[in-house]
Amino acid sequence: MEQEKSPAGGGSRGSRGQPEDLPVFTRAYALAGWLLDRTQKFPKSSRFTFARRIDNLALDLVEAVVTARYNSRRRRVIITEANLKLTRLRVLLRLATGRRYLSRRRYFHVIEKIDEIGRMLGRWGKKGGQ
Repeated sequence: MEQEKSPAGGGSRGSRGQPEDLPVFTRAYALAGWLLDRTQKFPKSSRFTFARRIDNLALDLVEAVVTARYNSRRRRVIITEANLKLTRLRVLLRLATGRRYLSRRRYFHVIEKIDEIGRMLGRWGKKGGQ
C-alpha cells in the first residue's frame, strides 16, 4: 500500500494542528484509499452489499480519527469505537479472502496495516487521549 498524501496538505494551524498531522490519520487515510480501490474489483453480486460494508467501515475509521482529534472529552470512547471498526474490518476481509475476492497476499498486507493502525490507536488512547 503506497503512502498517500492528504489532499488537504500538511501544516498546522493553531496549537492543535490538523488531523493530517497525525500519523494515525495518514495510515487510516491510506488504508481507506487502498480498500476502496480493491472493493471496486469485487464481483458485482457482492459489490453493493459486502464491499459497501468494507468501504463504510474504512471511511468511518478515518472519520473517527478526525473526530477524536477534536473531541478531547470523548476521545477514549471514540478510539475504542475505532478499534471495534478495525476488528470488524478484519472479519470482513477474512471473509473476502475466503471467497477469493482478495488474494491471500493482499489479505496479509492489509492486515499488517490494520494492526499498525490498531497499535497507534492504542498508544494514543493510553496517553490519556492527548
